[in-house]
Amino acid sequence: MSIFQKDNNTLYLVIKSTINNVIIRNIIFRYVRLIHQRLLKSKLLMTDITKDQDDDEIKGVHKWKDIISSPLLSLYFGTLDTFKQSIYSFEKEYSGYKWLPQHVQIGNTTFDTSSSSSDSSSSSSSSSNYPFIPHLEQIIKQSCKYNRLDMIIFVYDRYGHQAKEIAYYIEYHSIKYNRYQIFKHFYDLVFSKITMFRDVSPELEDCSDYDIVSLCRSSDKCNATNIPFYTNYIDEKNFENYKTYYRFVIDDLKKEPRDSKINWNEEFLETCVTLEDVKSIQFLVDNFNRLSLYKKKHRYSRVGSSTEYIDIPLKSITDFIRNNILFRALRLQKFKMLDYLNTFFQNESSRFGTTKIDIFRFLLTKTDSNYESSLCEAMIVEKAIPSGDLEMIKAIFDLKTVNVYLNRFLEIIPPIMSKAHSDMLYYFLERFKIGRPNVGQLRTINNLAIRNGHLDTVKWIDQNIINVLQDYQIVDAFYSPPSNQRLELIKFIYQQQQKQPEPQQQQVALNKCYSRIKKITFEELEYITSQLNPTTEYNEIIQAAVGSGDPNLLDYVLTKYNTQLPIDTKVAIFGLNTDIPLEMVKYMAQKYKEKGGVKITIGMKTPITRTERKYYTDLINSGISDTTTPQYHPHSSSIEHLICVESFGCGYDINFSLPYDRENQIGVMDCYRFLYLHIGTNKWMGDSLSFIESISEGRPLPYLLEFLLDTFNNQQIQSAPILQSLRICLLKINIPPNIQKLLKMYSNNHPIIQEFINQK
Repeated sequence: MSIFQKDNNTLYLVIKSTINNVIIRNIIFRYVRLIHQRLLKSKLLMTDITKDQDDDEIKGVHKWKDIISSPLLSLYFGTLDTFKQSIYSFEKEYSGYKWLPQHVQIGNTTFDTSSSSSDSSSSSSSSSNYPFIPHLEQIIKQSCKYNRLDMIIFVYDRYGHQAKEIAYYIEYHSIKYNRYQIFKHFYDLVFSKITMFRDVSPELEDCSDYDIVSLCRSSDKCNATNIPFYTNYIDEKNFENYKTYYRFVIDDLKKEPRDSKINWNEEFLETCVTLEDVKSIQFLVDNFNRLSLYKKKHRYSRVGSSTEYIDIPLKSITDFIRNNILFRALRLQKFKMLDYLNTFFQNESSRFGTTKIDIFRFLLTKTDSNYESSLCEAMIVEKAIPSGDLEMIKAIFDLKTVNVYLNRFLEIIPPIMSKAHSDMLYYFLERFKIGRPNVGQLRTINNLAIRNGHLDTVKWIDQNIINVLQDYQIVDAFYSPPSNQRLELIKFIYQQQQKQPEPQQQQVALNKCYSRIKKITFEELEYITSQLNPTTEYNEIIQAAVGSGDPNLLDYVLTKYNTQLPIDTKVAIFGLNTDIPLEMVKYMAQKYKEKGGVKITIGMKTPITRTERKYYTDLINSGISDTTTPQYHPHSSSIEHLICVESFGCGYDINFSLPYDRENQIGVMDCYRFLYLHIGTNKWMGDSLSFIESISEGRPLPYLLEFLLDTFNNQQIQSAPILQSLRICLLKINIPPNIQKLLKMYSNNHPIIQEFINQK
């Protein structure tokens, strides 16, 4: 019985009342459309917390089991409970390795990390009072990026007391992502109460959050004498270069008497536009030391008390709100700023306020500079294209650059597009046609359309401009993701090629390009092989089938051409070097076994992710593959690589140097912690000398040097040659004040270090 029949139960009444409710119905359809748009623009993938992810890789279609097992996905899509569940899943996965020494010093108390938990949660797999997982900096970074204070609080409460670096991670990334709420919470809880050898001045210099910088300056003034070895946040000698510097100058100006003349320059206004500080802009404009009559006119015009004061001369305003100020606001998409600035230039606005289009059109017609070209910069238009804002495109459009924007459109918009994007595309195409494109522009546009799967665009160009498909190959279509539309595009190109004088050239081109086809569907391969018979050399088409990840497709190829996998391991290694599913590799291994047992050899010579580590481990544990001795990449940190080395029972061959760029140092602390607890005390004492020396090659991490010195101190190393070697390493470093203070803490146990500090 259908649920829509009236004699059904209450479900029918519920559905009927829901559909009849206009508000609920509109909400449902709006969200269905939103979901549909996301599905069209997304990829089905497994996001890996162990590598840095862009938003486009996170905002996708994901399985629920992947979300609850990935902290990155759960912090973006899920609730706090979901995030906790993913963290507990990580604890279980990494519980077989040592992460903490047997004794952890917290304040003046020493705790045994191997004791059983007195309040063990059924949600957690850890049997320790002090559980731990790697990749915490990546998790904290993403939590700051998406402003998830609740999740950072959970991470700190669970791991922050046994790992000093957690506080540093939170401090660094909350400043970098301008998260005042996160920074303030942990400043009150941690940063203002303990000795931290911070090195975040570069991040504060670039920070655009005035409240964060202001709090740090206040902290420097209050705590410099209250906290032992306190390290300043702000580099006062360089403070004029801080992004928020002029905002502090404006604060000082506000303290001047009301009738004082306030002198300020263009840089003040630039700063306020960048920071979206409307109140400060109002203060600067209201206190501009021009004629008092002008000041009265401006104030009256803002409140609308007299219409005779509304007509403010454009010239008197553009003397101080210069064109580059307006363009800065446009370039940064600070429309709240533009809305305020635009009131100086127009006599009237709509009852709903000034819109983005109003501002663009006004600037194009009323300013005294050539905005027509500068406003059409790709940076601005690229922001209008993804949003489907056709009106903005029309308002600022420059015919001479249409091919640039059409190129960009074809690159970033998926083949199946919304109505707004479809309208925008044909607007571009019509303008493109009017512009009489040359052969080079036409080929570029057509090639982009083919490679990005825009079948309608390819057909439109073929029908409305000129047939240029003779210059293209079917293989170009394989650059776009697999879909039914891609198959139709392949068929269309092939049919057009058959109209050319020498269609056989398509056969030659395809045979040469099978190796470039990384993903192919069963229907595509069946169509191509039915129309274009490959030569007797089948390795390339076999490789394309392997790239599909579908064992049935590979079996179809082997059966159809009565052939076998090549005797060498070229195809097998191809499977390992791409994102081929494990099932395909196992299928290939079985085929090789039938031929006499060809082993797949893994040589891990570059850093790997968690997903790759699990993949390789499964291969080796299943007996499919052997492994060579993994080599540790000297310029990248990959804890997953080290775990593989430990799991496979291979020897450590480590040549590790600290990357200079702070972003590339993410994950390095996990590596040092793992090595210290797994390679043995004697080897650690020797290797850590080279680790300390490597710090001179990159940006010093205070917590890293502290960890290295702590491990020396805990081992009570008194060997004069080792201490002398340490001194030689330190001589190579231009030690910042925070590191000097850190070293002084260990001067009692290391007299030679004290001597070194005194010499500095």
